[in-house]
Amino acid sequence: MLINNIDISKFNARVLDVHIQNSSISNIKNFNIKNKLVPLFLESKVSLNSITVILLVNSLDKKQYYLDKSSLIKNMIDPFEIYFKDRDLRFKCILDTHMDQPSLKQIRGKLQLTFIGYNKGNEIIETINRVKSKTINVNGNLKTPCIVEITPIIDMIDLTITGLSEDPLIVRNLKGNKTIIINGIEGTVLQEGENKFADTDMWEFPFLTPGQNNITVNKNTCNITIKYNPRFL
Repeated sequence: MLINNIDISKFNARVLDVHIQNSSISNIKNFNIKNKLVPLFLESKVSLNSITVILLVNSLDKKQYYLDKSSLIKNMIDPFEIYFKDRDLRFKCILDTHMDQPSLKQIRGKLQLTFIGYNKGNEIIETINRVKSKTINVNGNLKTPCIVEITPIIDMIDLTITGLSEDPLIVRNLKGNKTIIINGIEGTVLQEGENKFADTDMWEFPFLTPGQNNITVNKNTCNITIKYNPRFL
């Protein structure tokens, strides 16, 4: 198991057990069905994954046992990535709870950790270079945010992209060879590190849906890169 790409063996730990729950789904019930032949069903809400991991920390020294646990937890203070090598599954998580069950000599013990997060596949990069359309087939079963990098080869008044949101995404005042990054994960629009949100017209940040996504561009004078991680329930 890796935490932020660090193998837990560095902390004298190994995995004893892992339990990964699929995202739960909650439905808000509408009981106001008086005089209605068909009840109103609202959109389901998908929550995050709950993950329980039991580690064996075997340090053979009381002080080192404490320090190994401390160093493990230190890597989980901020949101982190966890990768299960035996399952080839990666999650973005936060630490929910941790509980220690030391041996009598307190030189080894079980450390139970619970995380809350979401599954993300490996990053996939698609390019749309100087063409007006491309179909992207997305693996996964949930909508996923994406990062769109636009590099015009000439100065352009505007550029319209469809297929990355419900409504067209419009970018204005593009400068030749200067890359605009629309980050649907962090919610930013930058050009060479400077805020360019004022030159965009969009109701939501770009995303891709499972299956076939037909992307169109109104001009073929740009190199466009789309980066995303498939998401799973």
